[in-house]
This record gives sequence, C-alpha cells and structure tokens, in this order.
Amino acid sequence: IRRSGDRPLFVVAYFNALHDPYQAQSILPIPSDLKERRAKATFILEEVHRRLFNALREMDRFDDSFVIITGDHGLNLGPSISRLTHIDRVALKPVFLLKPSQGMTEERARALLTNKDRLIANIDIAPTIAELVGARPLDLDYAGVSLLTEVPSERFVFALNTPEWRRWPEE
Repeated sequence: IRRSGDRPLFVVAYFNALHDPYQAQSILPIPSDLKERRAKATFILEEVHRRLFNALREMDRFDDSFVIITGDHGLNLGPSISRLTHIDRVALKPVFLLKPSQGMTEERARALLTNKDRLIANIDIAPTIAELVGARPLDLDYAGVSLLTEVPSERFVFALNTPEWRRWPEE
C-alpha cells in the first residue's frame, strides 16, 4: 500500500488463521496472556486488519477505499464436523463488513444500508467489485448481485459444490 503512491490500488488478501488448527504463531508479536490457539489466531487477524487500515490512513486513502471483509462459512460448535447431525449447534453466520468509500453516491450508500438486513452471500462480491470498477459483466446468468443495488427481500440463496457458477436453466 505504501509503495503504491497515488496509483489505483486493488488488494485481495486471504487469511486462513481462523481455520482449524488455528494460527498460533506469527511474525507479529502476540500478547503472552493469550494461551488458546483460537484467541491467538483472532488477535493475529485483528492486528493484520488494524495495520492494513492504518496504512490506508497514512497514505490518505482510507476515506476513498471500499473494503469488503468476509468469512467463508460459519462456525461448527458441535463435536462433529457434520452440519447435518449437529445443526442446532452450528453458528452459520459468515461475516460481511462493508466500508463504503466517502465518494459513494447516495443511491449506492442507501442500497448498502438496506442490504444489511437482506440475505447476501459470497457470490455477491464479484458483481459488487465489477460495478465499482465499471466492468461490464459477461453475458452469463450469474446468481450473484451487486450489493450496491438493493437485494430483493424475498431472495433465496443456495450453494452447490459443483463447478457451475451460474443459475440452472429454468425448465
């Protein structure tokens, strides 16, 4: 970030710290009172985000940045990894944090605010970024929607573990 100067900047970062067995070591100093692996991993992830945001602020780019932070799935609180047999013990709450840029239009900001109570999914990230950068989507029937437009309140989202990244044809 610091080396980018005033050039356009696009950053993608994937963190695996909060996946079992949880990251417990880092080049970052970890407080000695943190003993549990999950607590250490949480600290590492929070510290990385703090440093990222501070670097954006130092470069005077924070207000103009659009930030998306998401998790890939919820947390299984049961003794088994089966989400079907322990469905009552699972917290299926992926995390979405959207920080709009200061120069965002009122219409887009209103849509983001409306969407905070709507069903959104990871498949919505690509269309959102495409709209932000003015990219024209290919002629695909893509199930994701831009979060900069109001997501329908009656939306139903499903996920399949297949190589298909589009809706199935309606019969």
